[in-house]
Amino acid sequence: MYVCICNAVNDRQLKQALDEGVVSIRALRRHFGFESCCGKCTSCMRSLINEYRKAGDHFTPGDPSCKAKRMSYGC
Repeated sequence: MYVCICNAVNDRQLKQALDEGVVSIRALRRHFGFESCCGKCTSCMRSLINEYRKAGDHFTPGDPSCKAKRMSYGC
């Protein structure tokens, strides 16, 4: 699932970055080398970061609300 459509960042890439210790939105943007374009990914990234923190080693990315939000924006 794409988390950031503007910069082609998917949930697997995000999980890998989280596993590497990149655990803030600012740090994730720096890690992937992009600035916020439309900003629609911010809430989804925040949700995945929170999921990651709660789940620890059992984290499986895929917040269904992220997909629903993107669909409502027409992305």
